[in-house]
Amino acid sequence: MPDYPILRFLNAMWWEFFQNIWAVVLFVAAVWLWARGSKGKALVCMLAGGVASALAIYLTERVKSGHEETIEILLTNIASMSVLQLLIAPYLGSEARWSNWKIDWVVGLLAGSGLSIAQALADPNGSPLIGVILHCISLGVAATVILISIRSLKGRPLPAALGGALLIVVVMTLIIGLVDYTYLFLPDWMVRQLVSPGTTP
Repeated sequence: MPDYPILRFLNAMWWEFFQNIWAVVLFVAAVWLWARGSKGKALVCMLAGGVASALAIYLTERVKSGHEETIEILLTNIASMSVLQLLIAPYLGSEARWSNWKIDWVVGLLAGSGLSIAQALADPNGSPLIGVILHCISLGVAATVILISIRSLKGRPLPAALGGALLIVVVMTLIIGLVDYTYLFLPDWMVRQLVSPGTTP
């Protein structure tokens, strides 16, 4: 990671954006397709997005935060992201009284928290409780923003929906960055302790 706090934070934000873009953009495309009856193509988009983002996390997490990802977390991310998308796409793609922006808050908070807890359970090194709680908050809020935004995008032309997806990724990255990565502004020795407990200052 870079030596200066602001550079560490910007580095984390860039890689967070890179990790998120695949799943979000392809999920927007999936919901757009699902709403128009193209469920086969929607399924392909969801699975491709889940796998791509999980691989991006696996390959770049150490550069982003100094945390070493494991095969267990990679497989958990693939399974969790794919299943969550498969469950949420029919909900967002349908028009019903029970599918609205108020319910999006409940679904988003549950989905984000569930993904965070699954990641923590899959980490063989264990995750500090405060980190899990903060990650639940950041992913829960980010997932809610994603759901509400996709609801407004699914009726637009596909190019506009995909352009909106890029804005969603930017907002999602800011939310996660401000909650999860402000510790990168701490002194170097404290960051090393948080990333690799047991190291000497």
